[in-house]
Order: sequence, then C-alpha cells, then structure tokens
Amino acid sequence: MDIEKKIRKLLALSESPNEFEAQAALLKARQLMAEYKLTEAELHEGNKKVKTIKTSISCTKQTNFWIFTLSTVISENYCCQAVHERAKHSKTYFIGFVGLEEDVSICVNIFTYAVDCVLTQIQNLKHTYCNLSLGAQKNNQWIWSRFL
Repeated sequence: MDIEKKIRKLLALSESPNEFEAQAALLKARQLMAEYKLTEAELHEGNKKVKTIKTSISCTKQTNFWIFTLSTVISENYCCQAVHERAKHSKTYFIGFVGLEEDVSICVNIFTYAVDCVLTQIQNLKHTYCNLSLGAQKNNQWIWSRFL
C-alpha cells in the first residue's frame, strides 16, 4: 500500500467518534509522517490545482527593472514561479505567477501591495526633493537679488 494513501486513511480515521480509535489513528499517522518526512500539506496537494494569474503590473528592462527581482523573490517565498511575459514586438513585460491556487492568490496580493508601496514611496521622494530643489533655487535667487 502507498504510504501517503495509508496516512490519508489514518488521518480520516482520526475524525472517528470513538475517542480512543481517533487518538490511536492520529498518533500512528503522525509517526508515519515523521518517519517518511511528510507534511499534511504534501498529503493534500493532490487535491489542489495549479493556477496561473497575470497581474496588470508591467515594466521594461530600462524602467522599473527592480520589479523583475521583486517578483522573483516574492514568488520563491510563497512557493510559486514568477512569469515575465511580453507581447510580440513590445518592450513591456507583464508579471504573472504560477503555482497552487492558494499560494498564487497570496503571492499576487503580496506582490501588488509591495509594488504599490515602493511606487508610492518613490512619488513621495520625488515630490520632497523637487520641492527642496525649487526652494533652493528660490533662496539662491533671493540671495543674488540682494547683492545686485
């Protein structure tokens, strides 16, 4: 008998109304899982489907190149694979993710949030430094006008 199938049956038996039978089945299932180094997630992966989700986030190799790296890092940490897809004769890449349904949806949410945070911070920094440079130019003009 396949060990994964046996463990699944023991886990199903652990839902038994008989308390002692359920406890014994759960202990045996945990023992076999430890022995064969299996997790519950690995046992239930057969029931899940692989899904591909494309985001609306795009970038090029000249602008926002950091998005490629960010998508790769996030996908690796959420058990997915980042996909960079571009249309024919276009320089724009669209980012997507491939993986199990739950993992991909979490990955897309985290990625979208991270990109939004970075882009917002970039806009704030541009606004701050633009105002500083305008202020410096005005101050220089004021200083030079006093001497002329």
